[in-house]
Amino acid sequence: GGGSAVWGGGGGSAVRQDPDGLDEQVRDLMLIFRDADMEDEFENSWCEPGLLVAPLCAYHLLWFGTFLNHKTQQGLRVNIVQISMGALSLLVPLVTLVLCMRRATNLWVRKRYHTFLIANVATVMIFNLAVGLWDQLNLPPESLCPAAFYACPHHSMDPASIGVSYFSLAFINTFSSCLVKYKVPLNVFIIMTFVVGVITGDSNSDVSGASSIAIHVVFNTIVIAAGTFYVGYTGESSFRTSLLRRQKLTSHTRSVEVLLQKMLPPRLLNAPISVPLLEHFKGVTVMFVSFDKGAVQADDPEDFFNELDDIYTLFDATVEQSDCFKVEHVGEDYVVVTKNVYTRDPLHDVVYSHRDMCVAISKLAQELVRIGNNHVSQRSYRLSGSTFKFRGGLHYGKLSAGILGRSRKFYRIFGDTVVTAARMCQHALPGQVQISERTHVLMGNDKGPARLPGQKVKTKGKGWLPAFVLKVEEHPQGSAVSMTQTDNSMDKIANDSRGWQLLKLRMGGVSFKRQAKLGFIPLPSFESTGSSESQDLAASQDHEKKHVL
Repeated sequence: GGGSAVWGGGGGSAVRQDPDGLDEQVRDLMLIFRDADMEDEFENSWCEPGLLVAPLCAYHLLWFGTFLNHKTQQGLRVNIVQISMGALSLLVPLVTLVLCMRRATNLWVRKRYHTFLIANVATVMIFNLAVGLWDQLNLPPESLCPAAFYACPHHSMDPASIGVSYFSLAFINTFSSCLVKYKVPLNVFIIMTFVVGVITGDSNSDVSGASSIAIHVVFNTIVIAAGTFYVGYTGESSFRTSLLRRQKLTSHTRSVEVLLQKMLPPRLLNAPISVPLLEHFKGVTVMFVSFDKGAVQADDPEDFFNELDDIYTLFDATVEQSDCFKVEHVGEDYVVVTKNVYTRDPLHDVVYSHRDMCVAISKLAQELVRIGNNHVSQRSYRLSGSTFKFRGGLHYGKLSAGILGRSRKFYRIFGDTVVTAARMCQHALPGQVQISERTHVLMGNDKGPARLPGQKVKTKGKGWLPAFVLKVEEHPQGSAVSMTQTDNSMDKIANDSRGWQLLKLRMGGVSFKRQAKLGFIPLPSFESTGSSESQDLAASQDHEKKHVL
């Protein structure tokens, strides 16, 4: 699809200078999309066998009724052979109708739609020509013009033959779903077949005067062909143009959806929401990964921006493969939360689920810090860790999130949990991930990455909080994600058979299984002072474990 799949482009100079331009102009004139895949898709959707049944029945009833009326003017027995052959030729439309109406063969006919159209029209025209010439050359004088008025001016140009030609033109050009690229050769075939009959069948022109009428009849036939063809041509052209416009609109809509998915959790896209929107979560692990502010002055601004873009692209690909949700990156802060924020699934709102999600985001934090510091600049060929000095911080607790304001409405997270996670990150050493005591207690000693006691972190309103450090390996075996892997991954997604829908969901950080309904559930709150938080969390875990048992 896309902008290249159009016709009518290019000026006359392009046609004169470039041989390929002439070919494109012919394709445009024949209403053929320049994108071969789009043309095949359009033809398969346009050529519906079920829609061929009614016009095909009308076409064959009209021509055979005209033919039968013509051949019975002197009685049924005189032309019994021709009538029998005409009835036998109806086997072609009969087979076509059966195949069109059967589900088992519908797809097979769809792929050969125009072959069946050509077979039906060619059978009628050739049969009509053969019978007309046979009658004109073999019937006795009393069955020819002027003795037989219905045979004037001769059997190959009598009212029945003219009627069959007109019915064929009308069927192909206006009543069937024949594409313009097939209409052109079919119209030429019908007109040439009729002209052959007009010229060849005029064996007694001195009696019938066929020569004086032939030019007018052929001219009228060409005019009818041109008129009906124009109707079909404009109809198909308008449909194709509207299709391209809808495709362009759909493309713009998809772009807007992609932008919205970067601003909102995907579960909110199809839900009726009003601003301000506020949601509460009783347990979310928030992760901050930040780099040193001095990195901005360390490099040329353009080099800094390009390298940071490379790193954040790797971050995005890594988060996409995890069960976490990226909220935003602002300045030097890259913010991610656990998946219960974008699913809001009640199954994710229990302590054991919180624990598993906390373990997952802790490992993700280690991975991001490792990627950020081990990235090799494509410009300076040095490790980014020497400049950016990435570090991370995590905290678990209650969270509020929503949309505020009237312009640039992004989905934001608020609360003490966000502030504490940011403080943990700010006080971490380069290459480390620092977590709060509450996060440490949630994971327990038997789950999650190895931890060591760290320095206490001073936070506003809480004083000094104990912290733990997750060690990040500098050069692990089996590196996480490279730029090449990221590009290949996105290409694979874009070319997947599920197409746009899969890409849209992945860009939003979710998969089909992660979809959840939007709901607002009353949530209990945690205490938020000092080490008592950890005690309350442990008590909550014990209580839930007893309840499950």
